[in-house]
This record gives sequence, structure tokens and C-alpha cells, in this order.
Amino acid sequence: YASEHSTRVAFEPFAKVVAGQPIKIMPTGLWHRGDRKLDISPARLSEVVANFKRGLPRFRIGINLDHREDGGKVGDLKDLAYLKDGPKGEGLYATDYELTPKGIKAIEEDGYDAVSAEVVWSLNGGARYQDPETGDLHDNVITGLALTPRPFFGHREVAIFTADDTTGVRPQEAQMDEKFVEQLAAKQG
Repeated sequence: YASEHSTRVAFEPFAKVVAGQPIKIMPTGLWHRGDRKLDISPARLSEVVANFKRGLPRFRIGINLDHREDGGKVGDLKDLAYLKDGPKGEGLYATDYELTPKGIKAIEEDGYDAVSAEVVWSLNGGARYQDPETGDLHDNVITGLALTPRPFFGHREVAIFTADDTTGVRPQEAQMDEKFVEQLAAKQG
């Protein structure tokens, strides 16, 4: 695509990121981790959202790489929602988030193509989050979010990119969508 304004577009096979769109953090359903069974219900995810909206935890929820804090924060989680009819199916979604340049680079260049939630919940040996202001214990509190190349729930569920090739077209044969190119050009300005 050429015009008086230069536009750089990068494509990854079978992958397309849509900036600003909700990111699925966690699906509903029965999942297994070792000997534990994680029964993630809509009610549980709705409680995660309610706790977040009430200000729990009492700190800003950062986004890190691979659940490691020593690499620094690469973004902030600003809002959550349980979406029954979300873009990648039913589940918990980050509906507002902000990434640092390091976070954007991790997604665009370094292979971080999924997310993984950090949640304090009774599904982990009866764990509860203690509110430091009141001393009250709470179940289902999200405390962090990580960018990761290997999501626990799998790329079909929580990938930042779409992992399914539903077009039947091999990537090298795919044509760039003209409306997408127009939107990019408009954003460039």
C-alpha cells in the first residue's frame, strides 16, 4: 500500500491483533491443574468483576511478562467485564488496558501472544484476599495479569491474536482487507 503517507503494516501468519478490543482473560468451564479441578462459572467471574469495581485489590493491577515482577510493569489493567457473548466467547475480559512501549514490543515483536490472570481464589487451596484496610477476606480477586507465550487455558481461549485459520486461505495467499488499509491510513493521518 503506498500513498503520500507511508504506512507500515506487519502480518503474522494466522494472527491478527485488534488494538483496543477486549482481551479474553479467562474462559468459563471446568479446567484441570494438577490434582485440582477449576470450575470457573459465570458467577465466579462476575464476582471477580464486582470485586475489581469495588476497588479490590487495594493496588493498581499491573501487567507483567511471564508472571515475573523483576522485569517491571509493561501495562495496567483498567477495567474488566464478564461478557457472555464476548468476541472470543463467554468469559472474563480486559475491556480497558494500557500497555507501555515495552508491552507493545512484547506483543508485536517478542512472541507474547496471550494473557494469564493472577487471581486469589478459593480454587487455590482455599486462598482468600485480605483487604488491608478492613481485614475482611474476599474470594475471587484478580491481582495481576501477565503477557505470556504459553497460556494455561490455551491459545484458542486467551490469545491476544486470533489463533484459528477460519478462512481456509494460507497466509502467503491472503489479501489485505481494503477497509483495514483505509482505517490504518486514516489513523496515520
